[in-house]
Amino acid sequence: MTGDPWSIPMVGLPSEDDGSCKFAPTPSDPTCSKPAVIHILGRAKGWGNVSLATCVEHAGIAFLAVDISRMHSYSPNCCPGVRDEKQAG
Repeated sequence: MTGDPWSIPMVGLPSEDDGSCKFAPTPSDPTCSKPAVIHILGRAKGWGNVSLATCVEHAGIAFLAVDISRMHSYSPNCCPGVRDEKQAG
């Protein structure tokens, strides 16, 4: 990660859920795009309720970015009520 090592990770702009991790060090950097294996539902400052699909490598960063309410293994249809919404980056 670039920037201040003491800064708290933030949730980025919404994106389409294509089954990949959407982590990026900054909003202008390309996203990770590794397969998502963990699905995190929670609240993020400035966004409210969010849905994060993440790879194992970036899961720890996602844990810091949201107040987690639910977490489980990712699958494309794991949360029918959330599935059609855009995923947070």
